[in-house]
Amino acid sequence: MNGELISDRLQLKPFSNNDLELLHSIFIDDSVKEFLWDGITIPKSQTQEILIANDLQFTKEQAGLWKVELIESGKTIGFVGLWYFFNEPQPQLIYGLLPEFVGQGYASEGSRLIVDYAFGVLGFNHLCAATDKPHLKSQRVLTRLGFEFVEEKSMDKKPTWFYKKVSPVF
Repeated sequence: MNGELISDRLQLKPFSNNDLELLHSIFIDDSVKEFLWDGITIPKSQTQEILIANDLQFTKEQAGLWKVELIESGKTIGFVGLWYFFNEPQPQLIYGLLPEFVGQGYASEGSRLIVDYAFGVLGFNHLCAATDKPHLKSQRVLTRLGFEFVEEKSMDKKPTWFYKKVSPVF
C-alpha cells in the first residue's frame, strides 16, 4: 500500500520530506495558522521536524498527514490526517484547507476518507478531534462526519472543544 486514498474529487497522498516548501506554505497561510498555530508563523525548521515525525509515524503506524489534492488539477489545497495532540494515546483527526477551498465540502470529503481509513484499515474503535471553540466551520465539519461533542477544556488558556466518533463496527 502506498498510503494514497481517493474520493470522487480528492486524492490524498502522504506528505514526504520533499514537501517542505508546500507544507510550510499551507501552515503559514493566515487562515490556517489562525487556529492551527494560534496565529503564529512557525519557522520552516518546525515544519521540517513535523515532516520527519510524519515519515516516522507512517512507517510505524501507517498514518500521519496527507496532502489533499484535487483530482481534476492535481493542485494541493490543504492537509488532512491523524496526528497526536494533548498527550493522548491515539492520534486525532486533523484537517486544514487553504481559504479559497473552504466551504466546498473538501474538508468533509477528505476527512471522511481518513475516518473510514482509521476504522476500516487501522481498526480504531473510536476517533477523537479537537477544535478551538470559536472555530465554527471546523465544528460543522465534525458534526457532518457524525462526531459528537464530548466536552470543553481549557488548553493553553483557550477554550477547546473535544469531539468523538465511535466506530460503526465493533
